Amino acid sequence: MQDEHRLQPAYTPNGESDTYTALLNVYVKPKISLTKGSGYTNSLVNQKISSGTNIYTDTVFTSNTQAIRNKIIWVVKKDDGKGNPQVLADSLGRESDVIQVTPSGMYENELKIQGTAGKYVIEFYTNGTYLSESNHTDAYDPTVITFTLTAEIGDKEETLGPGDSINLADAFGMTREDFVKYFVSNNWTKDGGSIYNYATYDSATSELQVKTTVSEGVLIDSVNVKPAYKKQVAESLGLDGEDKDVLANMPMTFKVTITLQDRMHLNRTELTLSEKEEFLLWLLHIMVLMMEL
Repeated sequence: MQDEHRLQPAYTPNGESDTYTALLNVYVKPKISLTKGSGYTNSLVNQKISSGTNIYTDTVFTSNTQAIRNKIIWVVKKDDGKGNPQVLADSLGRESDVIQVTPSGMYENELKIQGTAGKYVIEFYTNGTYLSESNHTDAYDPTVITFTLTAEIGDKEETLGPGDSINLADAFGMTREDFVKYFVSNNWTKDGGSIYNYATYDSATSELQVKTTVSEGVLIDSVNVKPAYKKQVAESLGLDGEDKDVLANMPMTFKVTITLQDRMHLNRTELTLSEKEEFLLWLLHIMVLMMEL
């Protein structure tokens, strides 16, 4: 469990009648585990987990008077590329677009990790001992987990309608910066033709935009690993990027199949009927009319 306690020791020197007391703050360090109910520790290093994984704390709620955010503090960090820790998010209000740590409930001891692929560190402090990077306790080292959040790299199938779009970096669970650095994407129709009449693809942002004039078709995105970044892709998959056999057996091409089709909609999304009452629902076919002026 984590909490702050106060201890008041007393001391009376031999031969004296005066008693000296001191009020001390005592903090119990939080412990964490990737297994609910067991394996709690102050350190988990080099873990490989996927987005949506839960971390379990040993927080105890004897009474529902303090939420988990009032018992422990967590701070999410990442290497800034120069060997320095960069704070991305914390439980004190700082938020990030690339990673989120969310309690499953006010009085629950589990935290869900969601985000894009990368290497991260989460530090855990007892409540009241961390206010910022420049203002936190030095009385103890924080509980820590270091981990790689693995990417969702692989063959995929998607269905899109006229005007829809898909970002391949998002589909692979990666930042757009890493995706365009590690991969090159080639696009064509199912028959091997150009996608020009169906969609556009921006290689700088990994965004594929379906044209509004399209009613049906199948597009193929061949996502190819750049040889210079094979190790990084392997590590993003949670594999050992230093193992030559792993690298030799890792796929270098992934296929994203996109089926294009018109969208069908009912003319009502919600309806309340009394007993034996009838109502005619219309199926609306979204069409694009091309007019020549």
